[in-house]
Amino acid sequence: MKKDENEYVLRDLKKFYLDYLTIKNVPHRKLQNGHIGVEAFVLMRCEELAITAVICAPIPLRGKEVKFLRTAAGLSMKKLGEAFNLSDVAILKWEKEPNKRVSIPNEIALRIFFARHFNIELNWNFDFFVLNYPKHIKVDAIPFKKAA
Repeated sequence: MKKDENEYVLRDLKKFYLDYLTIKNVPHRKLQNGHIGVEAFVLMRCEELAITAVICAPIPLRGKEVKFLRTAAGLSMKKLGEAFNLSDVAILKWEKEPNKRVSIPNEIALRIFFARHFNIELNWNFDFFVLNYPKHIKVDAIPFKKAA
C-alpha cells in the first residue's frame, strides 16, 4: 500500500496489523496497469527487515507480533508451543489478543528464540522493556543486492 513516493506498508504487514512498521526506499516499478511492481527478492528482503525490526526494535511484543514471527518462521502454534513447553492453546491465547503484551519473561524468551531461528544478533539491553516505545518504526530498504 502506497504511503508516499518511497514508503510502503507491505500487504503482509497490514495482514498482521503491523501498520506501524514502514519500509522506506523499496525499489519498485510502475506496471502498465498502473499498479506498483516489486520483485520477489525485494519482497523477501523486506520481510527480513520487518522480522529484524520486530525482534530488535524497542517495541512491546504483543499477540500480533508473535503471530507475525511464528508465521514468518513457518511454525504451527503446536511447534512454537513445544519449543517453550507450552500448549498450542497458550500460543493461541497470545495471538487472539493482538494488542495485549505478552509477559516480559515470555517476551524475552520469544525474542531470543526468534533471533536464533532467523540468525539475528540481539544488540540491546533490557532497559527498553520499561521505556516508552516509539509509535512508528521506519526501516530503510536500500541498498538491495540481488542474490547470486
